[in-house]
Amino acid sequence: MRINTKFLIFFLFHFILFSQENNIVKNYYKENFVVRAFAFSKQHYFGRLSYNNQTIYTINMLHPNKSMIIFSNTNKGVKTFDFSSDERFLIAGTNSGNLEVWDIDKRTLFKSISLHNKEINKVNVLSGKSSFISAGNDGKIFLVDYKESQKSKIIGSHDGIVRDFDLSDKENLLVSIGSDDKLVLWSLKEFKRIKSVIIPDITPSSVKFIPNSNTLLVGSTEGTLLWFDDKLNLKKKLKIHDNLITSICPLSESIFITGSFDGTVKKVSLPSFYAEELYSNKSYIIKIAINNNRLMFSKRNGELISIKIKP
Repeated sequence: MRINTKFLIFFLFHFILFSQENNIVKNYYKENFVVRAFAFSKQHYFGRLSYNNQTIYTINMLHPNKSMIIFSNTNKGVKTFDFSSDERFLIAGTNSGNLEVWDIDKRTLFKSISLHNKEINKVNVLSGKSSFISAGNDGKIFLVDYKESQKSKIIGSHDGIVRDFDLSDKENLLVSIGSDDKLVLWSLKEFKRIKSVIIPDITPSSVKFIPNSNTLLVGSTEGTLLWFDDKLNLKKKLKIHDNLITSICPLSESIFITGSFDGTVKKVSLPSFYAEELYSNKSYIIKIAINNNRLMFSKRNGELISIKIKP
């Protein structure tokens, strides 16, 4: 009876999440934990990670009865994850520094890869390849082959924690930010640093390439959003939040969504840098993501919110 109840909850979540214009889903499985990370695969899956660092729930959006729970209790909890391009595997980065590759259909651990020696802050799978990027508190950035891990290579490193990174549209460039306050552009073809600049007067917290462009946006702990060209020259900056910017997501080539610890979600237009408030509350916005014009964001009080928005 317990299993049937779980499937029923998954089905109801699927129906609510993807059929309503605006909804709030609270406390999955009666856990009072923040949804600290979530990700969409190319077609089928939506996954979410509870802030208890132990549990990943995945939902097959086309077939809710194929939903499953993935546990990771052996590596001091999971911090970040992404889906492989073929949707067979879920790549998880843990607090212990291990990279876990989970077989989604079999719900078993396919492989554990040890490259980092501290917490992994982000993993991002490359399109159409059995490889992904990982970065963590040890300052290192790796290109990892999850099928043949011995082929993994180090791209470079920061003098301190790697807070965030992003891939260009063609996946030939990578941009990263760290606790050394550096903004670094890397070549994924030559595995070398192209250019590095120190961001003055602010502490970077998030970074994102602008679609169909090598220009990029950087968010800061102070709530300032900065726009850099492809040579890492500062073009424009604007203080749009009153606290740390946790995420930056493109809605189109000229519209971006930002979330912040100040409890607001805003829509930013380029090149005017006009910011419009979409949502406001008293709880931190932990993470935001966009899939098919549906904005997903999580709050510190345990709510995961879905809002349909127009570009």
